[in-house]
Amino acid sequence: MTDQMLLVFGILAGAVGLFAWGRPRADVVAILVVLALILSRVLRPEEALAGFGNPVVILIAARIRSVGIASCFLTTCSFPWIRRPRAIVPQCEI
Repeated sequence: MTDQMLLVFGILAGAVGLFAWGRPRADVVAILVVLALILSRVLRPEEALAGFGNPVVILIAARIRSVGIASCFLTTCSFPWIRRPRAIVPQCEI
């Protein structure tokens, strides 16, 4: 095996460990993996970001964004009679 292969397997093992740990969010782990591959010069920045130009990735990002906008903006501003029940939080006095 070459040095780059060992480095990629090490980064992959670290990512699997972070996913299994479950403490950091999955998107943070993915960004850390891409940054590690760029900083270790396994990938050039153009190669690392080339996948974001794929129309499917843009479609999925737009879908996630639209769901987020719909869940917060439409239900609170456009339709004020549609409200989520709020959790009862005890008031603490200091």
